[in-house]
Amino acid sequence: MKTAVITGANKGIGFAIAKSLGIKGWHVIIGARNKERAETAVTKLQEAGVSHVDYVLINLSKIETIEEAVKKIQQDFSTIDLLVNNAGIPGGHGSSLTESIEDLQTTMQVNFFGTFQLTQGLLPILEKTMVVS
Repeated sequence: MKTAVITGANKGIGFAIAKSLGIKGWHVIIGARNKERAETAVTKLQEAGVSHVDYVLINLSKIETIEEAVKKIQQDFSTIDLLVNNAGIPGGHGSSLTESIEDLQTTMQVNFFGTFQLTQGLLPILEKTMVVS
């Protein structure tokens, strides 16, 4: 059975990806910032016919939750075949010249640095299943 980690999978596109893969027999691990929303998503996926689903709490704006998620995934799952970096935030809606530095930093943390850190942390597990030709 193949395993996928999908960030931002408690709703929207991430949830749809988890559902699609799960129905096809994949083990899906949904990443979510909130325990209650993650548990609700797991229940909905199970009701939709996804038999192998787990969740991990991860907030890409908080470095410590990324580190905790990487450790949990490394401890609980021997291999990962796919990482879908779906989580993201749109940032401010004004001109970039009028955005506050705090808003820009948060957006960059979630959409770039957090995603990079998660990918970097999970790379050793992902490399176990990589096929090099």
